[in-house]
Amino acid sequence: MTEEWGSDFFGGLNDFPAEPVAGIGHILDGKQHAWKNTAYETGDIRKLPRKDNEFDGVFCDKVLIHAGPASAALREMSRVTRPGGGVGAIEWLPFFVVSATDSLALTAFNAIFQKALYDYYISANLARHLRAAGLENVRTRAFLAHTTSLEEHPFWRAFMIQQMPMFVQANLIDEKDGNAFIKDIEALNAANTFSASFIVQAASGTKA
Repeated sequence: MTEEWGSDFFGGLNDFPAEPVAGIGHILDGKQHAWKNTAYETGDIRKLPRKDNEFDGVFCDKVLIHAGPASAALREMSRVTRPGGGVGAIEWLPFFVVSATDSLALTAFNAIFQKALYDYYISANLARHLRAAGLENVRTRAFLAHTTSLEEHPFWRAFMIQQMPMFVQANLIDEKDGNAFIKDIEALNAANTFSASFIVQAASGTKA
């Protein structure tokens, strides 16, 4: 679905399984993960239940778009990272470029996310927030998530179609527009003329 990025970019953040790991989120189910030496806890990214300088590296994956302000979250991530350690974030801009024939339905679909998210444009501002948190050697990269089939990866059908009833129930999109969008992209998918893309951005920095 996306270009892969590894530990070369995040300075070792993806090499966690060799050492003890802590995962903190608002909802977690540690049973679904196979990593050893890993503990999962429920917590708030703006007030992490950890000591100063406790970790070699800290990262968050599509969290800041939902919970903020980003400045508070990244300062807290930096606080629990040792000097010389890495802090990183991955975020996406949920604006879907889709090969739709019903542009009004597509516009209504994309409008869902500006209504629902805490910080819609956080992906474009990661570097600024990392620097404001006192991090050095800040690096950024952008990736294109792209598909030509709703079946290429489970994400596409799950997010664009199966979640539509939830979006409708939350009054984020009119049911008529939601159904029109689904009908349109299903027809394009069946005709092998479907495509969809969005941008993912990553940034990392070093604690002084």
